[in-house]
Amino acid sequence: MRSLFLSITAVAALSLPAQLQAQSAAPKDPVVLGPVREVALIDRFGADPVGAWVVTSGENVATMLSPRRRVAGLHDPILEASASLKNPRDREPGRTWMSLTRKALPDAIVPADVDGFCFVLGSRAEAQWWISVTLTTAMGESFTTVLADHAFPAGRLVHYTVPLARFQSATKQALSPEKAVGLRGISIAVSTAGTSLYFDRIAAYKRDRMASWLDFGTSHPSNNLFQRGDPVTITFCPGGMSPPNATGFRYEVRDVEGRVSSRRSARLTGAAEYRFNATPRMHGYYGVTAFLVDADGKDLAPNSCIRAEGSMPDGLGTFSVLPTTLAENIARFRKLGESAFFGLHGDFLHLADYAGLTWRFDYSDWRYLETTRPDRSAGLAQWARDAIRQGPEPRYRPHILPSTLNIGESTPAWARSRDGKAPGFAWDDALAMVRDRVKVEMARRPHMRRRLYGGLWEVDLNMPPDRARKPDYTPADIADAYRRIRKLVRAEDPTGLVIGPCSSIIRSNWFEAVFRAGVLRWVDGIETH
Repeated sequence: MRSLFLSITAVAALSLPAQLQAQSAAPKDPVVLGPVREVALIDRFGADPVGAWVVTSGENVATMLSPRRRVAGLHDPILEASASLKNPRDREPGRTWMSLTRKALPDAIVPADVDGFCFVLGSRAEAQWWISVTLTTAMGESFTTVLADHAFPAGRLVHYTVPLARFQSATKQALSPEKAVGLRGISIAVSTAGTSLYFDRIAAYKRDRMASWLDFGTSHPSNNLFQRGDPVTITFCPGGMSPPNATGFRYEVRDVEGRVSSRRSARLTGAAEYRFNATPRMHGYYGVTAFLVDADGKDLAPNSCIRAEGSMPDGLGTFSVLPTTLAENIARFRKLGESAFFGLHGDFLHLADYAGLTWRFDYSDWRYLETTRPDRSAGLAQWARDAIRQGPEPRYRPHILPSTLNIGESTPAWARSRDGKAPGFAWDDALAMVRDRVKVEMARRPHMRRRLYGGLWEVDLNMPPDRARKPDYTPADIADAYRRIRKLVRAEDPTGLVIGPCSSIIRSNWFEAVFRAGVLRWVDGIETH
C-alpha cells in the first residue's frame, strides 16, 4: 500500500484546485463523478487453477506461465507470463507476440450497470509494453481496446480503470452495460519486451455520482508544494447540493505511513470556503480525506467526499513539505553547475527548483512553434525573436534541448510529407526550425560551457517490434537524421554537443543496429531513457 500511495500523491500534488473550484461553482452540472468501486472480481490470476489461461504466441516466441508466483512487495500471488525471442534478430511483429486467453467464464460474472473494468498488471523489470484486451460476449461479439503502450516500472503494479466505451467492436460500436453482463471470454495480447509481465486481477467497477462534495486546495495552489518551514493552509469549498442532514464535515491529514498528522471537524455555515492550518511537524507527503457528517457527527457516506473528478485521485487531496528550501536548492545548483548528475524532464511550475534537481529538460513540439509556415525574411522566425527577447535564464539552470522530429503528429500540418516515409517532412523546413532553436538556446543559456542538443525522441518506437509511432524509420534513417542535425548544430554552436540516439528503453540489439548504420559518427554522447 505504501508504494501505491507514493505514486498517486506525486501526481496529486500537481492538482489544480482553483480550476476545480470554478467547476464546482458552475450550476450547469450539479453532479460529479465519485470514487471507483470494484464490485465484482472477474479474475484473480494468482488464485486461478493451472490451465485457466491458455497462452499462444508468434513463431519466434518461447513462452512460459508461472502461476501463483510470490513476488516481493506484492501481497497476493500473481500469474507471471514470460516471452523470449528464439531468434533475437528476428523482430517481425507478426512473429513476436504473445496472447493469454480465458474462455467459459461463469454466467453473470459481471453485474448489471457496471461502468467499466479494472486491470492490475505489472512488469518484472522496467520495460516498454504494448497490451491489447479483447472481451467476448455470449453472443460471440468482440470488443477491443489498447490498454497500454508505454513503459512500466520494475516490480510494481499498475492500475487501469477502463470505461466500457473504450472497448470497441469491429464496427466501432461501444460495449454497453447490457452486453458486458454477457462476458464469457477475455484475451490479452502483448508485445515481447525482454522480461516478464505480472497479472494480478481483473474486476468490474462502478463509479458513483456525487451530488455534493468538497473541493480541496492549499495555500500554494499552483503545485501544493511547500518549503521546509512554510505554513500549510488547506481549504475546502462545498460544491453541489448539500444533503439535508449534513450539518458539517470532518477531515484527516495522514502521512505516507498512514499516521494522523492532524484532524478536525467543522460546521457547515454556508461559507464558500473553509480554511485550516495543517502545518505538519515533519517534511513529507500528506494525504487529506474529508467526510460529510450529520448532527451526531456520523459520516453520511463511507467514502471521502473530496471531489474525485479531475487530476486528483479518488477522494484524496495531497500536499507535500519538502526537506529543503528554494534558497538552499539554488545555492546547491550554483555550486554543482553542469557537473550535477540529476535533472527534471519538463520544468513546469518550477518543480526542479522545489525538488532540488539541477538540469532542466524541456521542449516545444514543432507544431506549436510554427502552426503556419513562418516568415524568416528578418533572419529568425517571430517565435524565436520573441524567445530571445526574454533574456538569459539564470546561470544556475543548465539545460538539455531535445527534439521530437521523428514523431509524425509533432510535425505541423503544413510541413508533413504525403508519402508517409521517413523523415515525414522536408529537411529544409525542419532544419530552419532547428537552426532557430539553436540560436535561441545560445541566447538564453550563454553561461553553459557546452550546450546539449537532442536529435530524435524515443525513435525506437518508430521501428519494429513496437511501431507505435509514424513514420517508420530504419537505422539508416536515424543515422542520416543525426548527420544533418549535428552538422547544423556545429555550424551554429561550435562547442555544442549532440546526444543520441534516443530510445524509450535500453535495447541492446536496437543500439547495435543503429550503431552499425553509422550513427556514432554523428553523436557526441549516448542518450536513452
